[in-house]
Amino acid sequence: MADATRSSSGQKWVAITALATVVLALLAFLQWGWPRNAASAGSPETVVTVTATPPDVVSVESSEPQATQVAEPATRASDAVPALYPLALADLDSDNFIEHPYRVSGSAATIAGTEYPASYSWQFYNCGGCTAITEFKVPAGYATLSGVVGLTDDSRHDDVIDGSIYVAIYGGAGNTVLPRTRIEYPDSIPVSIDLEDNFRLRIEVTEGDNYEVPCLCGFTFEP
Repeated sequence: MADATRSSSGQKWVAITALATVVLALLAFLQWGWPRNAASAGSPETVVTVTATPPDVVSVESSEPQATQVAEPATRASDAVPALYPLALADLDSDNFIEHPYRVSGSAATIAGTEYPASYSWQFYNCGGCTAITEFKVPAGYATLSGVVGLTDDSRHDDVIDGSIYVAIYGGAGNTVLPRTRIEYPDSIPVSIDLEDNFRLRIEVTEGDNYEVPCLCGFTFEP
């Protein structure tokens, strides 16, 4: 009877030992496989991209506002002076003219065979004792106005038409720049006017006649 009891107890211990071994093996298996299964069954994997900053580039953020510096131009707009070039009287802006003869030509003209480019000339017609006035404001920045005054080679000069005129030039203040002077073809007179105190000029050509062509030949402003 005692032997039968011991045999039954031994079988129980064998069964318990076998069961314990199975449980331990199952626990070990679960411990090894569960984290991987959980990772694969969880939420989608998040990919993080890290971009390295080159070692020679340093970015520093400051809480204080930084002043913006603007490079100044070499010449300020207010200091810039436009370049002045010789300006023919015939090319003077129309806004500068106060009065001028009818049908003025700005082409080249000749007096006694001498050609003067960019001249200022016109023709008298249908008149006797003709008068023509050229009055204008002097453009800023110019120092002198020079040229030659006379009658061009296109003028009539014979027993009927004497081919002569009188010329006088006055400044803006009424001052006399050139006193009234008689010019008979083919003669001419050179003129050079200092513009420092003459902000306006008035050129009077009088005692003309039909078919005469007075000319302010080559009249040019010089800076």
